[in-house]
Amino acid sequence: MKVILPTLLLATTLLTALPAYAGHFEAANEAYQKGDYKTAFQEYKIASEKGDPRAQGKLAGLYLYGRGTPVDYGKAYIWFEMAARQGDEYASRFRDAAAARLTVDELKHLNDQLGEYAKKYVDPYKKDKPQTNGG
Repeated sequence: MKVILPTLLLATTLLTALPAYAGHFEAANEAYQKGDYKTAFQEYKIASEKGDPRAQGKLAGLYLYGRGTPVDYGKAYIWFEMAARQGDEYASRFRDAAAARLTVDELKHLNDQLGEYAKKYVDPYKKDKPQTNGG
């Protein structure tokens, strides 16, 4: 009993210290590896909305290439920008690829929305941000 209680306390502390999105990102990666893009999309979306820049970049890629969701260059652009704002070094390149598919008016409208997205999906989670290196 002397060993079990401290072990349980440590395990509980570690689990509660994990960012809220951790399980969703891993579930999304697993689904993606199995070719279940619809589940991967759903899980990356949850993790993205909880501020995970790794998931934001992956979600944007699914929008860009239409895996698990219809192609949507506007959403790809926004989510790549969210990931870029959190330090994903590759996201800005892919954001620019999505932008190349959009009209000037569409880009203006999306750029007007970026601040609101950042307030919801970047700013509140900056302290939880994992290290990113593109994936």
